[in-house]
Amino acid sequence: MTMEERKVPELRFKGFHDDWEQRKLEQISDKVTEKNKQEIFKEVLTNSAEFGIVSQESYFDKEIANVKNISGYYIVRPNDFVYNPRISNFAPVGPIKRNTLFITGIMSPLYYVFRTKNISTTYLQKYFESTHWHRFMYMNGDSGARSDRFAIKDTTFNKMPIPYPVFEEQKSISNFISKLDKIITLHQRKINILKEQQKAYLRIIFPSKNKNAPKLRFISYTEKWNEYKLGELMEIGSVKRIHKSDWKEKGIRFLRARDIVSFFKNEEPAEKLYISRDTFENYSKTTGKVSPGDLLVTGVGSIGVPLLIKDLKPLYFKDGNIIWFKNQTLDGYYFYYYFVSDNIQRFISNVAGIGTVGTYTISNGKKTPIKFPSMVEQKLIGHFLFKIEKNLLLNERKVKALNKLKELYLRKMFL
Repeated sequence: MTMEERKVPELRFKGFHDDWEQRKLEQISDKVTEKNKQEIFKEVLTNSAEFGIVSQESYFDKEIANVKNISGYYIVRPNDFVYNPRISNFAPVGPIKRNTLFITGIMSPLYYVFRTKNISTTYLQKYFESTHWHRFMYMNGDSGARSDRFAIKDTTFNKMPIPYPVFEEQKSISNFISKLDKIITLHQRKINILKEQQKAYLRIIFPSKNKNAPKLRFISYTEKWNEYKLGELMEIGSVKRIHKSDWKEKGIRFLRARDIVSFFKNEEPAEKLYISRDTFENYSKTTGKVSPGDLLVTGVGSIGVPLLIKDLKPLYFKDGNIIWFKNQTLDGYYFYYYFVSDNIQRFISNVAGIGTVGTYTISNGKKTPIKFPSMVEQKLIGHFLFKIEKNLLLNERKVKALNKLKELYLRKMFL
């Protein structure tokens, strides 16, 4: 007999052997129909797929609800659960979240609010963080007339099967997942601190406008910084055009602006493109090849996003959309971080033009101002900022790995 036939999860704690029971949602919860008729409660809450139950004002940075209509809103008390039918990448059938804010608030009647009984609220919360219940939703509902909302009747939603082990096992599961959540939260807080630290250093380690030295410098460095336009320091251009018919499934990597944005966010591009080595060698005879220290910068879409070339690995890129800074003058890491700083980003914003689509052109790339000290000090600054970013990346990878581990446990510890 399989585990599924026995109604037990794949992964269990020692000491638990009995089959799991099953309850319908209506057996372990009641729909909340209490409305804010006297308008006693003013805190409007929202259900975010990514962040859970949050204050609407802080989430949207403004109040969305019409104050005149809050008398018809449902009252949501601590530990109440809320189903939001709005679908997203984070919640393909809409999220079910528990109110862990320790405050009583109100929510739009568009949400389904329910209060649990005879079940661990934390266990149920963790169950709804899994995807096990999605199958029931897909089988009994649909996206309805609006493509951004999932449609399911309350009476049907209430029939959702909930796996129901003994309370002690519920408690063991919820405690285990909660401990993992705490570890993830601690690492995420460290990431947030490192990001703020990085922003702060980028503001003070480079000279501000009308200044020829930064607020923060390494000891014994006192010389004034040089200021030039990038076109005075290096060749700036692009490459010979590659046509879509030249794209291959393997060969020399071919980058588009969106790929550079993905790299900047430490994400893998959704689709990798290549060109043949013969095409690369032929075109490179005219345009040359990228070298360590060069920057490739997006000129369309998310403009001004840099990619530092760190090695001699061959690559090619889309002409017009990406600007090539052939750098043999500045330390590569210094150049990259200066480009990321407000100094250059403000300049790019100012020259990008007004309208729906801004652009950063080769001409503006040549006019882009930069301040820099001696090569020795450049290397110190570049290495210092690289160490912060490296620490940040390590922690982001830890969080990513921990989230994958959590997904695995949620899949194996529930039915």
